[in-house]
Amino acid sequence: MVLAGLILLLSAQAADTPPPVAKPAAPPVDNPLAPAAQGLIECANPDDIAKTCRSLARYTRQSDGTFINQAEVLLVPTEPVTITFSGPTRLKGNAVCGTLTTQMVKTGMLRYAGNVVPDKAAMQITPRILAGLTRAGVLDKEICTTQSPDGNGFLEKATMDGKETAEDTHLVWISPDAGYTVGPRNSPG
Repeated sequence: MVLAGLILLLSAQAADTPPPVAKPAAPPVDNPLAPAAQGLIECANPDDIAKTCRSLARYTRQSDGTFINQAEVLLVPTEPVTITFSGPTRLKGNAVCGTLTTQMVKTGMLRYAGNVVPDKAAMQITPRILAGLTRAGVLDKEICTTQSPDGNGFLEKATMDGKETAEDTHLVWISPDAGYTVGPRNSPG
């Protein structure tokens, strides 16, 4: 969820959502992508009642040892607006690292309530997304994440160009057929 984490961070800031209270974390797991090798996908900030996630990320291992991360990310915390994009990631020690590029956003697929946004509308929306990412200073920066067990999944901590980010993310690894989609939270918490 390296790349999706950028947009999650932005959407939380845009909603003026206070960051979660930091708790002492367990040590990071050695291989945070081991569940992907078992065919599981990463669900960030799950709502188990509504069966929604703020993002869903799939990791596909490449022959050179890197991974392709295909992520669908909620753009607006209260609306069913998502973008799907993919890009290369790699393991650096116990961290998953990748960079969100302008090209990845430009070629991303926008959806509203699960329906693809028509090209003409997407061409008007995408520059606004890029402007927001540029203002936030997250384009073309290396993002690395680690995962520590938190008792009910994992706590994901991120760095951007080596500096810690303010928001931690709760995530779980789920089966692709578990019925989860990317969407706003419908239940408290």
